[in-house]
Amino acid sequence: MEKLPLKEFFGQDSFEKSFNLSFLFRKQIFTPKDLNVTYTNLNYWDKQGILSSSKKGKSAWRSFNFIDYVWLRVIDELRELGFPTWQIKEARNFFFRPLELDYKKIYETLNKDEINSLMPFEPGVNKVLVQNMNKRMEHYSLQKAKKDGFTYFFYAICATILEKTPVSLLIFQDDYDIWIENKKKFYREDFLYKKATHSYISISLSNIIKDFLLDENLIFALPQLELLPPNQIRLLEIINSGNYEVITINFKDKKMKSLNLTKKQDTKSKMVDIINEGRYQDISVKIHDGMIAVVENTIKEFVNNE
Repeated sequence: MEKLPLKEFFGQDSFEKSFNLSFLFRKQIFTPKDLNVTYTNLNYWDKQGILSSSKKGKSAWRSFNFIDYVWLRVIDELRELGFPTWQIKEARNFFFRPLELDYKKIYETLNKDEINSLMPFEPGVNKVLVQNMNKRMEHYSLQKAKKDGFTYFFYAICATILEKTPVSLLIFQDDYDIWIENKKKFYREDFLYKKATHSYISISLSNIIKDFLLDENLIFALPQLELLPPNQIRLLEIINSGNYEVITINFKDKKMKSLNLTKKQDTKSKMVDIINEGRYQDISVKIHDGMIAVVENTIKEFVNNE
């Protein structure tokens, strides 16, 4: 795999966000029914070693996290492409390797209040963790990184969300890699040549996450994952309900000042694209009862290190 300079992707601001996402993305919030997968398939895939997590004890599968969800969608796509189980297992082992980061150095850039704010779920435990964080970072191992969820697959998901750019898993005949569209300059020339001249399979994580945002049966999970701010989640809920007449998007781009969407169009898909691109200034929704809801783009953009 191409060794990307991960410090370029995990600067102080984005690492803080990624650290928080590692907690959110490991919350067990989905059932097999939510993910449209059978227990028979889960048990078989578990025995074959291709799942992102294993069944706890002798109990049945009960819950999954967001990383599990994305990987299950990757499995679906690979199976549709005719990949044998052994090759999916190889891909799984490769992408779920722990990130090779200098955690001690990253820790030194963060103050205690920032670290505490990154661990919002167990205040009592967090206090102890913060007090011992320096010692932990000094002895942080790759195995611990994997346990805490900092794998290359997690990193690829974060890049999709934080960088707002297409991200794909590349599967060559004898190699694997992660492709991040807006980070081309960080790849070596020999890899770019290989990508241009060799055959490979590309699995788009960006499309998988977009499909997740479009799935009205999974919208309940959006507030827990913080993939979108509350006002954008509310906007998707209104679109799902169908209780609106027209949506008007005002753009930052002077060349395209505004756009009106009606229910006759593929409104939700277009809206997710617009939200992800972040180019809008504000969005107003005229609801059936005459009310108008306004969503302003107040999301701070992450620093692009290109």
